[in-house]
Amino acid sequence: MDWIQSITEAIGYMEENLENEIDIEDVSNQVFASGSHFQRIFNAVTSITIGDYIRNRRLSLAGLDLLANSKIIDVAMRYQYDTSESFSKAFTRFHGFPPSAVKTQGNQIKRFDPIAIDVFIKGGFHMPRKILFHKKRVLEPQISEKDAFYLCGFLVAPGSGSLWEKYESVTALHETPSLVDWTAYEARFYPPEGEQVFIGCQQEKREESPHYELLAVPAATWAVFDVDCKYDMGPQYVAIDWWIAANRDRYQHFSWDAGGRVIASEFVICRYEHQGKFGKDNIMEMWVPLKIR
Repeated sequence: MDWIQSITEAIGYMEENLENEIDIEDVSNQVFASGSHFQRIFNAVTSITIGDYIRNRRLSLAGLDLLANSKIIDVAMRYQYDTSESFSKAFTRFHGFPPSAVKTQGNQIKRFDPIAIDVFIKGGFHMPRKILFHKKRVLEPQISEKDAFYLCGFLVAPGSGSLWEKYESVTALHETPSLVDWTAYEARFYPPEGEQVFIGCQQEKREESPHYELLAVPAATWAVFDVDCKYDMGPQYVAIDWWIAANRDRYQHFSWDAGGRVIASEFVICRYEHQGKFGKDNIMEMWVPLKIR
């Protein structure tokens, strides 16, 4: 299935079920894709996670419902919030004021429109982004065996706006232990409730500190892909997914819980020089785990 068609169908499914209980697996099943891989493609193309898309659309519609005199508790239940308190907190974070203030601040309600994909990505917070296509090419990985190593950093939820601030806080600390280099790593986990990312740097040896967390990356065999970040990454992620699907018989499918930090789930490691985030060539290495050693 074409990746634009897949995302369009997924958005249609989410729009039809905003008042029902849905999660990433429900959405990805509609387009016959793995939850973790489709989440990655969706995020690369739309610049938002599936979970954030559902949340933003619900809270955008909730504001309009409250303007139309719906009761707060009814709106909270309609958009799958367990209590009016949890709804009020989410609503306030999104709109900047509580549901009870809609009548007086209704002109400040924030809109997040349905995303439509054409030549441009439209909708969301009204910030269109042109899709840049690169010439069609086959992404072939380098198969590499790597010993176990430690990352010092932090577990961060994507969309919080603090991902790279956390990285900077690690590298700026005087207490930072000796590092292999300043290369940045992301360990991206894809549990059902939404993507989580551990970001940090590689240590030469294990050294603990109250200023950061440690993540022990297991010894493994990896398929290492070069992702060219100068171009739209969506088609490249699709090509990686095709390679994974075509080579399922060559490796073990497994999950990892990051030492008990997350629900055991599929994951990848992303590695790049932190010079303008992606380095001068804008190449990011994506490590897909093939076999734990």
